[in-house]
Amino acid sequence: MASRLRHHLLQLGLCLSLLLGQPCQADPMTLLTLEEPPLSYHNSQGELDGISVEVVRELQQRLGNTDPIQVYPWIRAYRIAQSRPDVVLFTATRSPEREPLFHWITLINRNAWVLYARRSDNLTISSLADARSVDSIGVLRGGAHQQLLSSLAFSNLIPMESYTQLLQNLAKGRINLAFYSASGFLATASTAGIDQQSIAPLFTLQTPESYIVLSKQGTDPATVQQWRDAAVAIKADGTFERIARRWVDRLQQEKGFNAHYQEGALNLWKAPD
Repeated sequence: MASRLRHHLLQLGLCLSLLLGQPCQADPMTLLTLEEPPLSYHNSQGELDGISVEVVRELQQRLGNTDPIQVYPWIRAYRIAQSRPDVVLFTATRSPEREPLFHWITLINRNAWVLYARRSDNLTISSLADARSVDSIGVLRGGAHQQLLSSLAFSNLIPMESYTQLLQNLAKGRINLAFYSASGFLATASTAGIDQQSIAPLFTLQTPESYIVLSKQGTDPATVQQWRDAAVAIKADGTFERIARRWVDRLQQEKGFNAHYQEGALNLWKAPD
């Protein structure tokens, strides 16, 4: 009871700060992401970069939050976000299995998921049924790609700790297929020293939506509402669109990758004609 009273007094202080034109000082949060270019990654200067990082920092500024963004392996970050209060996790693919696990704060991007193989292996994959017949498919451990194929009873999955490891194992012929996003493949291959022309996209599966999420375990509803309100605000005033369009230009200039802004998200594939 005393804890809840203290929280309400804090919220009153936040409201007064807003009335006085000062930024809110948000409750301490744990902010977790993974190396997943172009959403979140360390650039050539060693700085944390990416569209999701830029959006989260904008939300932090509006909320008066200065907690550091920490980069963890996905499976660890995912588990922390399910077991602790006040954890911001990004970017998480929305799926029926994950729906009840988090508070879904705002949509960031849509992506194309692709099955990749070495060109020299001369594989033909035109359906999921074809993918079942290979010996091994590399996926990110605990990621949405693994969850999807596991839900379809695939028994040939090889979980890996990072997307870099995933593509390196594909390039060395240690796995038959890698399941990854088109934009992520382009960015990761270039930084991992992998010849992109030696890898062929064989089958594009779907275009899922990815979000900033907030943990449910012990997180106060007032905190959830603050983050949602800030997210609504940056979309309503055009800030999110400006960030997304900057990334459309950056991806084209830096990676030669076509993306477009549409329906409140960065869509990581070429705009329809």
